Parts: sequence; structure tokens; C-alpha cells
Amino acid sequence: MQSEPLILVVEDNTILRRVIVDALEERGYRIESAADFPEGAIKLRAAAPALLIADVNLPNGDGRNLKNLARATDIPVLLSAPFRTPSMRRSAFSSCRSLLDW
Repeated sequence: MQSEPLILVVEDNTILRRVIVDALEERGYRIESAADFPEGAIKLRAAAPALLIADVNLPNGDGRNLKNLARATDIPVLLSAPFRTPSMRRSAFSSCRSLLDW
């Protein structure tokens, strides 16, 4: 029997991380999770997941750096960024082009 793909979720917000993990586990995915950049980088290297889901704004590092580590080994990446104010959203959208440059 083939096991389901492994997804690594790196999110510092405990509640949001739990919601994402629970939703994916309910759909049968195997999940590893981490709360900050160093833990995420260690798990990314050790687990070689099928997908990385990471917050852009992480403690002790940056989700974009995790993206670079993942892309170096051809792991697909989904970055998330909760921007609460209009100016934060405008800034995020204007920098999307650089985030998507692999």
C-alpha cells in the first residue's frame, strides 16, 4: 500500500497551523509541522516533503528563504501572508512578482 504524500506546514500562528494541519490530515495527507524558520528548515531537509506550505513572516527567519531551500530540490511551495491593512496588502501585491521568481 502506497502512503499518502507528506506535506510540511511551517506557520508560527498556533491556531492557523492547527487548522491547516487538521484539514490536510482529514483528507488523508501525512503532515509534518514547524513553528519557525529553523525548525522548518531542519524538517524540510530531513523529510523531503511533496509540498511545503509556509508563512512568509516567520520567527527567526523568512518563509521566502524556506521557499529557496525547497525549490533547490524541486519541492513545490505555497507561501501565505496574512496582511491586515490596505497598505500591507498593496506592498505585498507589488512584491509578488519577486516572490514568484524561481
